[in-house]
Amino acid sequence: MTARTPVPGISISLAQLLGWSSGVAEVLPRAVAETGWGGAKSQKLFHKDQDPEETEVSVDLDQIKADLTSPKHLEQHKSSKPSEDLPGLGQYYCIECAKWFESEHSMVTHRKGSTHKRQVKALKAEPYTQKEAEAAIGLRTDNGLRLSAKENTHNVEVEMANS
Repeated sequence: MTARTPVPGISISLAQLLGWSSGVAEVLPRAVAETGWGGAKSQKLFHKDQDPEETEVSVDLDQIKADLTSPKHLEQHKSSKPSEDLPGLGQYYCIECAKWFESEHSMVTHRKGSTHKRQVKALKAEPYTQKEAEAAIGLRTDNGLRLSAKENTHNVEVEMANS
């Protein structure tokens, strides 16, 4: 194969043609080479520096259910955080979603939204108990009738004699 030779008399780069500054011209080929023109890898590169403290930690449904059934538990949860650190100085709290809001308006719009309604629907269902979880994987206590080995063999012999 022969190497490409530029057209005589034309010495302009793509960046110059598009009117970009020289800084962009240096970064563009590297960015295209690393990520292509978009796609999952490009998104991954741009979001990898997201601060983990900014991601919201959700509260489990059984904890929220305990807040709803026990006012003492809810007050203990609310008083555990200083109100100066909370959004809206801790005045606007959605019990069902365990979230704090900046203003009454943002809380009202949250209550009209589908995420809040989904959470309320999930809270209406009874939470799973440890007993149900163990039964699902096959662990359970069988307190049914137990026959000793002697009685069991005797019953088999009687049935065989009767038939």
